[in-house]
Amino acid sequence: MSVSRRRITGFVALIVIFLIGSVYVFPSLFQNGDSGSPDSDVIEPHYFNDLNWWDIPNELAFTSDLVTYMSGIDKYKTRHMLTEPEAYYDAAEYISQKLEALGVETWYEGEHQSLMGVKKGFGNDDRAIIFSAYLDTEINFEYPLNFNTGACAMLLLIAEILSNYRLSIDVYFSFPSYSKSGDYLPSGTLVPLYYGAEEISDYLIDNNIDILALYDFEGLMLADEGYYAGVDLTEPYRQSSFLAELLRVFLLRNGRDILTVTANDFDLSDQVVYLPKGIPTVHVEGRDTIDPDNPPVESIYSSDYSLDKVLALAKASASLAVFLSYSGNGNDVSEKLVLELESLQSVVDWKMMSISSPLSVEMTANASASIDIQLQDDEGNLIDAVTLSGQTASATLSESPGIGPRRTLVRNTGNSSIQVQLVFDYQFDFDGDDVPDSQQYSWPDPVPAIDWDHDGLSDTEERIAGTDIFIRDTDHDSMLDGYEVDYGLDPLRNDQLGDLDADGLTNIREHTLGTFPNSTDTDRDGMDDFWEVSFLTDPLVDDALEDPDNDTLTNLDEYLHGADPMSADGDFDGVPDVEEVALGMNPLSDDTDGDGLRDQLELLEGLDPLRPDYDFDLTPDGLDHNPRINSLLVIFGLAFLPVLIGTVFFWKRLQ
Repeated sequence: MSVSRRRITGFVALIVIFLIGSVYVFPSLFQNGDSGSPDSDVIEPHYFNDLNWWDIPNELAFTSDLVTYMSGIDKYKTRHMLTEPEAYYDAAEYISQKLEALGVETWYEGEHQSLMGVKKGFGNDDRAIIFSAYLDTEINFEYPLNFNTGACAMLLLIAEILSNYRLSIDVYFSFPSYSKSGDYLPSGTLVPLYYGAEEISDYLIDNNIDILALYDFEGLMLADEGYYAGVDLTEPYRQSSFLAELLRVFLLRNGRDILTVTANDFDLSDQVVYLPKGIPTVHVEGRDTIDPDNPPVESIYSSDYSLDKVLALAKASASLAVFLSYSGNGNDVSEKLVLELESLQSVVDWKMMSISSPLSVEMTANASASIDIQLQDDEGNLIDAVTLSGQTASATLSESPGIGPRRTLVRNTGNSSIQVQLVFDYQFDFDGDDVPDSQQYSWPDPVPAIDWDHDGLSDTEERIAGTDIFIRDTDHDSMLDGYEVDYGLDPLRNDQLGDLDADGLTNIREHTLGTFPNSTDTDRDGMDDFWEVSFLTDPLVDDALEDPDNDTLTNLDEYLHGADPMSADGDFDGVPDVEEVALGMNPLSDDTDGDGLRDQLELLEGLDPLRPDYDFDLTPDGLDHNPRINSLLVIFGLAFLPVLIGTVFFWKRLQ
C-alpha cells in the first residue's frame, strides 16, 4: 500500500513540475492572446467620453495659462487712452495676437479704439454671446491687476478653451476703452464716460446681432468672498436674472458656490449703457472691497488675490457658451452623469431648467442597482423623486420641473458599490418664447465638434471606425487614426511593425518617411519604395529619369539592372556600371560569375565575367592556373598521343 502511495505521490509531483515548467517554457498556453506583442494592446477610452461637451472645459483650463496671460497684460500696468495711449495699444496688441492665434478675428471698434474679437459660429444659429472686460485702467490707479488685468486674462483663457470647439453660436470678446476712465472734476470726483461701451453697443445693434447675453467682468482678483452677479430685477427674468443664475449653475456643477445673484445699482458698470438698449447684461464683480488700512499686495502671486476663483469663473463661462451652442439641431438636451457610488453614497448635480417640460432619466449600471433620484429647487425643497432598479431602467423624473436652477440628488440605496451612468433628457428654451431651441436652430453635417482631436477623422467618422474622438492615436502605435483609416491600416490595433504592402518597409517607417503603406511604389515611378529608400532616391517624387551619379544610366535603368544610382561604380570593381549593364554583369558585385576572379581582371585577361569556367575544364577560373586552356583536354591529348603514334606505327607494319 505504501509503495502505491509513493508511486501516486511521485506521479502527481511530476505533473505539477511539468505544469510549472510549461508556464515558463510555453507562456502563450496560459495567456489570452499575444499580450507581449504590439498587436494586442488594450485600448483604454479617454475619460472625456464620460463627460458632456459642456463639462470638458473644466478639464482644459489651467492656472498656469491664466498666469501667463496676466503676465503679458501686466507689462502695461497703466494703460489709459488719455494719459498712456502707447501702453494701451501695446496691451491691446498683445491681446489681439493671442486671440488671432486662437482663431478669433479681432479689430478696433469706434473712435475710441475698443478691442473686439469674434469666433464665428455656423449653421442657421445666428445668436451670439459676449464676454466683456474693460481694457484701460483708471488714471493713477493702484490696483490694475484687480481692475482689470485679471478679467482681460480670463477672457483670453475662455477663448483658449473654446478654440477646441466648433460652435454654432458666435462668441464675441469685448475689451472696451473708457469704460470707467472718464473725466475728473476739480474736486477729484470721477465722471464716468462709457465711450467704448457706447460704441460697442452701437456696433452690436447696427449689425443686428442676436445677443443671447453679455457677461461683463470686473474686479475679479479680490474675491475671497466670491462674486456678485449684478442684475436689473425690474427687467424680465430672461433678460438678467436667468442669465446670472445660468452662470451660477455652471459654477455649482463644479462644486463652486461663489456667485450671488443680486440687484445692481449700475453706478459704475457698463450695464448702464447696455441694458437701456435692450442688450441682456450681467455684471460680475468681486464682493470684497479694498481696505485702505490693509490694502492687497499688487502681485499676480499675492495671497490677497484669488487666481483659483478666476479660473473657476473662466471654466463656468466657457461651459455656458458650449451648452448654449449645443442646444439645437432637433435634439433636446441630453445630459450625461457618470458616477462611481459606494453603498448609501449621495451625489448632487445641477441643471438650469428654462421651460416647464418633462425631465426624464435613464440609468445603466455595471450591476444590479437601486438608485433614488430627487429633484429639488434652488432652496432644497423637493419637487419630485423616482427610484430606478436593476442594471437598466428609465423613468420620468418630473412632468413639470418648473423654471430656474434645479438640483438632482442621486443616492445609491443598494448594499454594494456600483458604476452607473445617468442620462437626463429635457427641453431647453433660452429666450422663453415657448419654442424649444431644438426646434429653432439647426446646422449642416457634421454636427460639432467636427474633429475634436485633430487626427484627420471627423467625430462622425471616428464613431463609424470605432476609434476614440478624444484620442488622436487610439491604438497608441504612433500613427494618427485618420492616417490609418486613409491607408487601410487598423486604427484599433498596434500594427506599426506590420507591412501592409509587403514592400520591406514597416508601416511605422512608411508613416515616418511619408510613403504609402498600402503601395509598393508611392510616387509611381516604376521603382519600389524599399529600393528608393535603400539607395537614397526620393520615394515621394517621380525621379525615374534622373541620373544623380552621372553615369548615363537613369535611376530607373539602375533599378531595373540592380545598380547603385548614387555611384558610377557601385561595386567599386573598377568597371563602370554602364559597362557592366551593357555586358549583362552585376553592377553591385565585383565578381559577377562568382568564380573567384574580379570582373575587372576577367575583362583585362580576355575572360568572360559571366562564365565561371571559361575553358570548361571543371575548375573555376579563380582556381585555374591557366583558365584559357582546358587541362582535361591537354591531359587527354597527352595520354592519347602515344596510342595514336603506336596505332599508326603498327598499322603501317601490318601493311
